[in-house]
Amino acid sequence: MILAATFLLALQAEPPRLRTQLPNRATILVERLPAADYVSVQLWVNSASFSDRFSTHGYRHLLEHFQAKGFDNRLDYRLESKGMLLDAETTRDAIKFGIRCQPSQVRLAIQAIGDVLRPRLVSKTDIEIESDIIREELALRAASSQLSADAWLKAFGESGLDPYGNPDVLSKADPTDLQNTWVEMTSPENLALVVAGNVEIDPTTELVKNLLGARKAVSSVTVKADRRGLNDTMAKRGSVIASKVGSFREPGTAARIAAGLAIANLVPGTYFQYGPSNVPGLVLVGSDEKSINWVDIVVRENPDNHFSVAKKLVDRWVEIQTTDPAKVAALRGRLLAQSPSLRPETLLENLRTLTVEQFRDAWKSFNVEVRS
Repeated sequence: MILAATFLLALQAEPPRLRTQLPNRATILVERLPAADYVSVQLWVNSASFSDRFSTHGYRHLLEHFQAKGFDNRLDYRLESKGMLLDAETTRDAIKFGIRCQPSQVRLAIQAIGDVLRPRLVSKTDIEIESDIIREELALRAASSQLSADAWLKAFGESGLDPYGNPDVLSKADPTDLQNTWVEMTSPENLALVVAGNVEIDPTTELVKNLLGARKAVSSVTVKADRRGLNDTMAKRGSVIASKVGSFREPGTAARIAAGLAIANLVPGTYFQYGPSNVPGLVLVGSDEKSINWVDIVVRENPDNHFSVAKKLVDRWVEIQTTDPAKVAALRGRLLAQSPSLRPETLLENLRTLTVEQFRDAWKSFNVEVRS
């Protein structure tokens, strides 16, 4: 789900890369990382216009499960037999499909992404089985993930519904509605495909162009479903405090990221979460210990005393993300899926020009507290 360490780091250096927006508005980015020992091929599907509602709570997550199986339900086995790995994830505004491979296997990985994109018409039985699997995932999820879901719901109501979904809603989903949703969601303007690793930029870009270039935009499809209730799965233990943030581009978002890192640094064993987004979101700091009084910590501590530490934490964050292809592809892919103009360098510049005054305001904005 949403992990800051995966999505929130920008690159200090500017390694060779080529970003291409095709005539159909699909976006491609190929980044060469000569020192990398593997390649990450990631498809990001922007689903901000398909936000979860009570009536469709978890449709995107269900589609992720089905599409990751491939057309023959054996895509992961076919890839693993060649030493390649497939992973998939549903975030609040996107779905990601990633393949880890060797440079010589990039063509196969891109072909596999083509398999993922093909719409599937599943049966009612398939839907019921997969809904039960998602129910099991919910039962096994980490407390931090559950607390994050609670904080989003408290802060944003229906628009903050958990991407995991409600299995009771999913089990009653209509197969045709699901297929139509996938067709509309994968209209080319919603697609960004990123390849990061020790690859040749131009030939790799051409491979992706061959996959995405012929795709055509689709007209709007209305998904029909009855209104259902909320998934009542709640966090088992722990506590979080959160700050509402705006666009990824805004300096205030960078300030809240820095403040969140500094607050997390005050309490051992805490975690920090933020997923870059072009829509309102949350920066969260949490712990498995529900006895922590986060509001008291925020009020008691003087943010001025933590400003220099926050800057160092941000710098460290950047440093550890400069060479891993999966993290590079995840950051750039998620941003490009939202808008071809979104670039991680914008966040980096905002963080590095952060003022004490901005940091103070961001510190005080941490006031959404949830415990369970």
